[in-house]
Amino acid sequence: IVSVFTILLQLVVCTSTLVKALYYSGDNEMLLRFPVSGEEIFFAKAAYVLINNYVVSAAVMLPIYISYGVVTGQHFGFYVLTLLVVLFSSLLPFNVANIIAIPVMRIVNAVRNKFGLILAVLIALVVVMFGAYMKVLKEILLFMEDQNVSLFSDEMMKAIAKYCKFAYPFRWYANLLVNFHVGTSILACVLITAGTAALAYLVVKKFYFRTILSGIENQKSCFEKKFAKNKVLSPFLTLLKLQFCNIFRSINYSFQYLCMAIAAPFMVYFLNDIASVMAVDEMGSKIIPGLTLFVITIFTTIIVSFASTAVSREGNNFYQTKTIPIKYSSQIAIKCLLYGGIAFLSTLVSCIVVFAAYKGKGLIDGTDFWCVLAISEMVVVLLTAISIRVDTRKPTFNVGGDGDLVAANKNMGLSLVVGLFLSCLYGVGSMVLSYIPISVNGVVLVNGIRSVYWWLMGITGVLTIVSVVLLFAGLEKRYMKIVP
Repeated sequence: IVSVFTILLQLVVCTSTLVKALYYSGDNEMLLRFPVSGEEIFFAKAAYVLINNYVVSAAVMLPIYISYGVVTGQHFGFYVLTLLVVLFSSLLPFNVANIIAIPVMRIVNAVRNKFGLILAVLIALVVVMFGAYMKVLKEILLFMEDQNVSLFSDEMMKAIAKYCKFAYPFRWYANLLVNFHVGTSILACVLITAGTAALAYLVVKKFYFRTILSGIENQKSCFEKKFAKNKVLSPFLTLLKLQFCNIFRSINYSFQYLCMAIAAPFMVYFLNDIASVMAVDEMGSKIIPGLTLFVITIFTTIIVSFASTAVSREGNNFYQTKTIPIKYSSQIAIKCLLYGGIAFLSTLVSCIVVFAAYKGKGLIDGTDFWCVLAISEMVVVLLTAISIRVDTRKPTFNVGGDGDLVAANKNMGLSLVVGLFLSCLYGVGSMVLSYIPISVNGVVLVNGIRSVYWWLMGITGVLTIVSVVLLFAGLEKRYMKIVP
């Protein structure tokens, strides 16, 4: 099971990392001017991806294998074999990812200028895959509940064991750890690794250079669009449109922001559906409003966290923000409006979808809807202000290549930590306090979800005002000190 999970996870992660490092890297155009071949460029960049993949594999698999060895009292040779398994299980997804990446990039290059089409396809893929996964998981959980079967019961373990007998090539890696046909398994791992490596090499040798060249040529035409007439816009609308285009016309990391924001209502529905089914059976229907708040604020956190790259995203164009005749505070206010506005609309639709789904079941009423909506939207403003303030203090610019942002930075990580902490605090607190009243000296402070709403709205309102004030207080001086 661990081998299947880790290899598939590494395949997804490695493919994404390869595409970003090898094909979306902004220094490809510069490297092509040097007397180096496409193979040399590939091997230099692929080495980083391979090391990264090995670190991910070791971090995920070694703790599990070592724990298994300690519990079962394995000999020293077992731990040597774990290193061999980690090595083989890192190379296989890396080789397969190299084979997959080039066809993916050739398709992307063919539609690179069609941003609306790419966004629609990505949203459809995210919604379909997430919805299918949640549907299958829900059916499994309901089946286990109806049959009174636990995950680690004899029946489930026998079913898993029956599947694992035919789970090739994953079984070869597991065989090494259980000392079953070790010689045959090592030979099979070596052969499949060598075979996929040879195939990957042939594919890369033939197609890599022309693929990155095609990507550069298509990238140059991304902004070529004929307009019948240039429209005169106000400075406010001009900057708002500019910020939106910086996101919409980037199929790197920035583009994922819109995909997540638009797909969020569907994902909230699927996740809330499966969580509510299990929660109602275990704890009762009172938990649904708090659970809904928990799920919505989690997705709100993910969406708003992209605001922590609002300044960093400027890249090589940052100095233009200092030369245009518009106050820095006005520019930041426009960024707040854009990121907060998109998250605001996404959260609004999410609340409407959940309310429409549960209203007929009597699990959520109109008061719950308006209160959850108010709290969630205040969280949007709160986290947007926090995220942008963090990025104005210590932005992380990508000044190499084309300057486009291709990966998350430390500011986004901090924003996610703060947002997820608030989500857990609000969600878990609401669910628990829906059942547990609180009184001090005979004065009832909390008695049911309605009183929890008022407390959360009051606390969130104060925090929101403070965060907005802190964002704009001393912003002009703070912005002047920013140097890429």
